[in-house]
Amino acid sequence: MIFDSDGCKAIVYCSETCKQADLDQGFFTPGQSHRCTCSVMKAIMAKEMALCDFPFSFSKVTTKRDFHEKKVARFLKGYGVCGQGLWRKECQVLKTGKRFENADDLWVLPVERDILSKPPTSPLSPLSSWKEYYSFRCLPLESPVAIVLTYPLTLYYILTSCLRADASDLFSQIIDGGEVRIHILGVEKEAELKEIFLECARLLPNLRLMLVLYGKNSSPLLDDVWEKENLCISIRHQLYHESSDLKPHFAVAFNAGLPAYTTWAETVTKLLSEDVIAYFTDQSEFCCFLASTCVESLGKAGISPITINPFRSPVRVVTSEQNMPWFSNAFIFRLMSSVHNI
Repeated sequence: MIFDSDGCKAIVYCSETCKQADLDQGFFTPGQSHRCTCSVMKAIMAKEMALCDFPFSFSKVTTKRDFHEKKVARFLKGYGVCGQGLWRKECQVLKTGKRFENADDLWVLPVERDILSKPPTSPLSPLSSWKEYYSFRCLPLESPVAIVLTYPLTLYYILTSCLRADASDLFSQIIDGGEVRIHILGVEKEAELKEIFLECARLLPNLRLMLVLYGKNSSPLLDDVWEKENLCISIRHQLYHESSDLKPHFAVAFNAGLPAYTTWAETVTKLLSEDVIAYFTDQSEFCCFLASTCVESLGKAGISPITINPFRSPVRVVTSEQNMPWFSNAFIFRLMSSVHNI
């Protein structure tokens, strides 16, 4: 492995030839030489310690730069959850996992079944960290359940903290009305594990959560509507800009990857034209940096300052091409219109 030893140390090269090609012409980021992005990547690398900071007893292992897919599999097998229940999408080494047939199959670990199968009392104030959540739910910090709960807890955080700060009038309207309509964009994995969002609903017992999940690649075997307690989930097997649903209170896209998919341009255009409040998460700050460029290219639009998500996954996403700290749902930003901002 060869690094840009005098610069950011963010990119891994297979040879000096590839390194020079990236420095001169752009290899990791096509059309943009590494000389132009090195300072950005260096600033991103400086946040590695903050992104790896978790209260869990296992996180020193799961946040290492070499925690690759096979190590993830061994880690999950150690807990007896690899490929099981709501954990079945967390092991990329396995092509398939055991499907669950009923609510009793969702949680595999005994501590999960004993605690998370029962609704809690409503927290007195919004939870804003994994440590607060684990304490509230009486979960031991040895439990790796945060790995699968990053999606419902991120949604909870966006509603109770981000939206509350960005659009206080709308937040009050939601609370007073007792109902919130949220559109979740670009889903695939989330649709197959839809039951996990019940934890978000249980933390907000005075609200009826109505989630509409949009995903062209979501499994056609999934039920179109699923309801339990104060949660209602509808699944649309289509891209968001192809739908004609009523405007939501706000929209969310997990690990969006805006620069990676050309179809996002039409979705972003629709969100802007309909003045929908939209939040995006991504695994990497560099992906957020590229997302900003993509959104700005659409004209009269941009993104808000990027913030670290306190409910990001504690498992590092390791790739062979770079060393930057990547975690599922690591960062949050908001779509902004220069014409009519929140």
